[in-house]
Amino acid sequence: MKHITMEEWINFVNQVVSQEQQAAMQKHLGTGCRRCMETMAQWQKIRNTAAREASYQPPAAAVRIAKASFAAAGRATQEAEKRGFVQVLFDSFMQPLLAGVRSGGVGTRQMLYRADPYQIDVQIEAKPGGNGLMVTGQLLDVSSARRGLSAAT
Repeated sequence: MKHITMEEWINFVNQVVSQEQQAAMQKHLGTGCRRCMETMAQWQKIRNTAAREASYQPPAAAVRIAKASFAAAGRATQEAEKRGFVQVLFDSFMQPLLAGVRSGGVGTRQMLYRADPYQIDVQIEAKPGGNGLMVTGQLLDVSSARRGLSAAT
């Protein structure tokens, strides 16, 4: 028994097949082919669901909540753009090793970041005699640092 392809069932459900092809497919369904009946029924359900979807209107409260959520996300994005991006000024792991050195057992990593108006200095080193790490660092407000240096003289 020759089964009908999925594409042909989609066309059948959407009523875009010729009269002859439609009659042949109906005849095939009349033979009791379970596989083709299930395929046709599945595509009929999909078509009916799509038809109902076009007229669906979500509850007004759900729309209001969704719009408020997106508006808050938009404000957060605008605020982040005002603050600027984090910029890597220095990372010791990005420095090339000395000539002739294949691998270096560097136990300390130094990183310097800038996110206006702040500068973040971080140092990570392995704790001696263990698997732990020691993280130290400082946060500097660059805008006020210039005033501090001028006041020191």
